[in-house]
Amino acid sequence: YVAQYLAANPTKTSLSFTVPFNGSTTEQANATFLKNTFAKCNITMNVVTEEDTVWAAKAFNVLTGKNAYDMVYTGLITETDAAINFPFLATNAFPADSTNPLKIFRGTLGYIGNLGKHTDTKVDDLLWQARAATTPADVKTAYKAVTAEIQSQALFTSVVNFRWAFVTNNKSKLAGVGTLQVVKGKKVRPVTAQGADWAGLHKG
Repeated sequence: YVAQYLAANPTKTSLSFTVPFNGSTTEQANATFLKNTFAKCNITMNVVTEEDTVWAAKAFNVLTGKNAYDMVYTGLITETDAAINFPFLATNAFPADSTNPLKIFRGTLGYIGNLGKHTDTKVDDLLWQARAATTPADVKTAYKAVTAEIQSQALFTSVVNFRWAFVTNNKSKLAGVGTLQVVKGKKVRPVTAQGADWAGLHKG
């Protein structure tokens, strides 16, 4: 990846990026772990220590028209409901031809979920097609197309899967991720916007 990046950016001499973490002991430990992991791949991760309210205010500020950081570690796509995830995937929450009276906010709040500020409107088209699908089979096919486009353009990466893979496959052999039944027949979500579910974890 480093070689490909440098080839595509001849004025650069290294692959580096800046990311914010709050000042808590846990967050700083996570930052150090990730920084050291990237270093093994010849990638430099520069850590900016700022409290969550500070970096979030910068990251979600749509008025600047640019990204405050190269990357932010935050749980956006943490639910299975398409309506919740939609604003974070689309370039704008309102389509250009929207008849919604709230469209007056298209130029401001419409972009607020697009943290990466990507401009791939094909993602928008595919999302609306998926929302318009009428059968479960068509919905599944449509959202697979959305996922394929997002992955092909590398618009997002999943640190959640990385984190859980690290937790559940480490030498302590931790298991039970997301398996605790709060209501009979229903399991809790392993990861939500509120954080990770540690209940039910045990040594395998």
